[in-house]
Amino acid sequence: TLDGTTLREFTPSVRQLQPGVTEIGSTRGVSSHQHNPNIVLLRPGADQRQGQVYGLSMIYSGNFTLRCEVDQYGSLRLQGGIHPQRFSWRLAPGEWFETPEAALSYSAQGLNGLSASLHPFVRRRLTPRNWRGQPRPVLLNTWEACYFNIDEARLREIAETARGMGIRLMVVDDGWFGHRERADSSLGDWFPCETKFPKGFEPLRSFPLPLGIWLEPEMISPDSELYRRHPDWCLHAEGRVRTEWRNQLVLDMSRKEVQDYLIACVDSVLSTGIFTYVKWDNNRRMTQVQSEAWPAAQQGEVFHRCMLGTYRLFDHIRSCYPQVLIENCASGGGRYDYSMLCYCAQGWLTDNTDPVDRLTQQNAASIFFPPEVITSHIAASPNHQTKRATPAKLRQDVCALFNAGFELDVTALSAEEKRAMTEAAALFRDMQPLAACGRFMRLNPSVAPAKWFGWMVEDDERAVVAYFRPHCEQEAAYWTIPLYGLDR
Repeated sequence: TLDGTTLREFTPSVRQLQPGVTEIGSTRGVSSHQHNPNIVLLRPGADQRQGQVYGLSMIYSGNFTLRCEVDQYGSLRLQGGIHPQRFSWRLAPGEWFETPEAALSYSAQGLNGLSASLHPFVRRRLTPRNWRGQPRPVLLNTWEACYFNIDEARLREIAETARGMGIRLMVVDDGWFGHRERADSSLGDWFPCETKFPKGFEPLRSFPLPLGIWLEPEMISPDSELYRRHPDWCLHAEGRVRTEWRNQLVLDMSRKEVQDYLIACVDSVLSTGIFTYVKWDNNRRMTQVQSEAWPAAQQGEVFHRCMLGTYRLFDHIRSCYPQVLIENCASGGGRYDYSMLCYCAQGWLTDNTDPVDRLTQQNAASIFFPPEVITSHIAASPNHQTKRATPAKLRQDVCALFNAGFELDVTALSAEEKRAMTEAAALFRDMQPLAACGRFMRLNPSVAPAKWFGWMVEDDERAVVAYFRPHCEQEAAYWTIPLYGLDR
């Protein structure tokens, strides 16, 4: 299983099945940082290169359970579906209920064989059609460069520098809307901040780069115009203190009027034609999951109805703005699953941009997800999350075979650093077509490697290998790196 928490999502966990039940799941309203909704069964001796493996991947972004049961005869049953806790659905005669789907997979060539089956499935059946087989733009996100301190002049300075470095798109992250100066206000007020953008979005048309924008539609701040107008629109238990986390509450996405309001907000942003990319965030779990819109007998439906409401928003964007690239984010990898890939051509794996930690996370995620949907950015050193200092070459190479981009202030770079980042952008542009269509393999045979990591992406014309030893080992022996697929 792929487990963890915020900043260390996709940590592989390998365990021996014993008589009884082994189960992972989520009751947080999203598929969660704690347990990704994918599981692999390995027969004895199976690893990355060899042996029989079976995979199950939920195509659902809400509460789920994956359950293995070994009975008294040694037989194994694997089940997956909506988590039964706090779930019920009232069906009248003649009505029907559509359960979530799952992808089942098998390989006799280990986890690399499983990926060789699952990656084409994602590319051909899940990813939005206009992004299938297409390289993603090499972009710069403004979050770690500016945090909330953005305005038109600051963004223009960053965009001009980024363009000179070969970056192809800039994403305006959090801080552009309402009266957003910190994390404690304005979610729900999706209009340009008057003090930061006094002329609205219009001046952004002349920016030297195409632009993307950050949204967190499913959330609401108590300090917002929306909350003051509609305090009943958040999930809450009547008579109880409303539980905030990150200074925010969760909108009741089961209500059509909430969905309609958010569709109008999204339209007001995207209909301008200024933004070709959306970073869609979701920064907290659901609590007090009760809705004033439904009777007591149907409160067990609210979790799932909220998920269906979110899907309705995504369906609207996909149908009305098919040219817009959506990146899935949920405080990092809190809702990183196959269902989100039906709407989002890529996903932000984790808010942890430390390249050493990313080795483990990207290695594990690549079992189920092809490299072009795994976004990986060069960030500053020392890293903003772990404070670890790493060389630019390491930060570059950890990103290069995935959906690579930048998450740092390019205007603060020295001449030498800017030259290194410009070279990295050129490398990323060169690698993107291979990442989007190539065959990806993990070279270390261990199911959960630690000492070294090796990746290889190849097509019918070339192969690219990346090899990492993140920690020094004194007097280490020479290591042989096995390569695959070169006889094609």
